[in-house]
Amino acid sequence: MNKIFLLLVITIIGLKAEYSFEYKNLINAYAAYKKDFNYYDYAGDYIYFNNKDYWKKNRNDEFIFEDKKQEVIIEMKNKASEHINTNLYVIHTGVEFGKYNFKNQEFPIETMLTKTSMFKIGVDVWNKPRDNKYPNSFQIIFNNPKPFASIKMLKDKAKSFLENRKNNYGKIDRTINTDIFYKIIKLYDEKTFLVDIVEVKYNY
Repeated sequence: MNKIFLLLVITIIGLKAEYSFEYKNLINAYAAYKKDFNYYDYAGDYIYFNNKDYWKKNRNDEFIFEDKKQEVIIEMKNKASEHINTNLYVIHTGVEFGKYNFKNQEFPIETMLTKTSMFKIGVDVWNKPRDNKYPNSFQIIFNNPKPFASIKMLKDKAKSFLENRKNNYGKIDRTINTDIFYKIIKLYDEKTFLVDIVEVKYNY
């Protein structure tokens, strides 16, 4: 039993996401999870988001650009496949914790980790192809936030933790840097991914 527990701890501590919460990563996830995704239709926009200099230089030459689109379609399919097989992402953010729950020995998380929480990232609509076929923004919603929405801490440690976050005027900083590791379940609608949280790391 001890060996099993030790392995679990090491696995969680060593958790490493393959993809950060960025627009250019989510266009690959979009290709992976959107039904009937037509790679050719999106190839020109894919070039723009991954190599803007090439796009600006060659987009008006249909012969060069057509060859490039055929080339990147292979890359697009490979990256979509990677996102299905690996599918571990991370968001670096900040959450707010509430007052200590003495019964449960925990600080409840009051923002960002609920079923109504939404993380959104977009592209500059003034600096993209006019006919961009990808959504202008992507967002994620959580399927399973409740088990992760608290910071477990014994009373004495919690007291010291809170004291260290208090300034000279008695104000307490209740925002804590947080890494949320998640996996995509499905494309919930045209621009929203439904995700499962795998682990939440509170950095304190």
